[in-house]
Amino acid sequence: MKKLLLFLLTSAVLSLVGVLIFHNVDNSITESDQIYISKILEEDSLSLSLPKSFEEEIRFIMAVQNRVLSVAPINQGIPEGSPREPENLYNSRYGLCYDRSRVIEKILRTYNFKTRHITVLSTGISGSTTKALLTPGNESHALLEVLTQKGWMFVDSNAEFIGLDNKMNPIDMKELSKKSYGSIDWHSYNNLEYKVIYQTNFTYVIGLYSRHGRFYPPYNSIPDINWQEFSQNLIN
Repeated sequence: MKKLLLFLLTSAVLSLVGVLIFHNVDNSITESDQIYISKILEEDSLSLSLPKSFEEEIRFIMAVQNRVLSVAPINQGIPEGSPREPENLYNSRYGLCYDRSRVIEKILRTYNFKTRHITVLSTGISGSTTKALLTPGNESHALLEVLTQKGWMFVDSNAEFIGLDNKMNPIDMKELSKKSYGSIDWHSYNNLEYKVIYQTNFTYVIGLYSRHGRFYPPYNSIPDINWQEFSQNLIN
C-alpha cells in the first residue's frame, strides 16, 4: 500500500512538473527574432552600441522603447492564439501592451540586458492580489523591468514612460508600490499625461504573461508563465 501511494505521489509530481515545463513561456532569442529586431531598429536608422555607463543605458533603453512604439503605433492587440514575436509586431504594425512589452524585452536581451515581464493588476475594486488575479475582466497592464547598473527599472509598453526620477534614480514596481505615483519627481522624459493603472492602487506579478493562457503556445486555459522569472516573486 505504501509503495502504491509513493508511486501515485511520484507520478503526480512528475506530471505536474511536465505540465509546468510544457507551458513555460519560451524567452529564447530565435534566428527570426534577430532578423526582425534588426529590421525594427534599422527602419529608423537606429544604430545601437552596447552602453557602458548608466546614462548610456538609459538612452539605450529609451531608444528601444521609442522604436517599438513607432513600429506599432496602433493600439490593437495581436489576436489570441497567435504568436507575438518581433516578426509579428513588425509585420502587423499594431499591438497592445502585452505585444510591445514582449518585443522590447527581446531587443534588450539581445543586447545582454536582463529583463523580466510584469503584469500589473488594479486592486481598486478587488482590494487584494488574489481577487485581482481571479476576477475576470479585472483591469491589467503588461510592461517590463530591465536591470540597469543602478538596479531594476520598469519600462512601460504603451507610452514614453520609464521608472526614472529627475535625480536619475531607477524605480521598479516594488518601489513604486510602496510610494504614491504623485510623490515621485519623474524624469522630464516621461509623458506625465499618460494614464495607467499603476498611478492608483495596484499589485503586480513577475513572470506572468497572461492569466488566460492564449498568448503563448500551447494556447490553452493554463496561464502563460515563465517559471524562472515567476520564481523571483518569492524574493522580490
